[in-house]
Amino acid sequence: ADEMTTATNEPVLTRRASNLAYWTCGAAQLLFYALYSYGALWAINGGLNWMYDALDDPLQLYIRCVALSAAVFFGMSGFAVIAKWVL
Repeated sequence: ADEMTTATNEPVLTRRASNLAYWTCGAAQLLFYALYSYGALWAINGGLNWMYDALDDPLQLYIRCVALSAAVFFGMSGFAVIAKWVL
């Protein structure tokens, strides 16, 4: 217990990204966000049209509302998680 250890100082290799790399990454993120949002709106619009087909039956309407909400939530969340692990 009387022995002391000291940390070693090792050099870390780093590379600074260029301005082009920063701007390209930002543009790619903006494009992805736009496409992801458009895809979500397209899915919700199609789901709402499917849901509105059951306006006359309250139970069927409720079931479709729950199914649409769950599909959009888990679909978009799952896509984000899968993309994080794949990329």
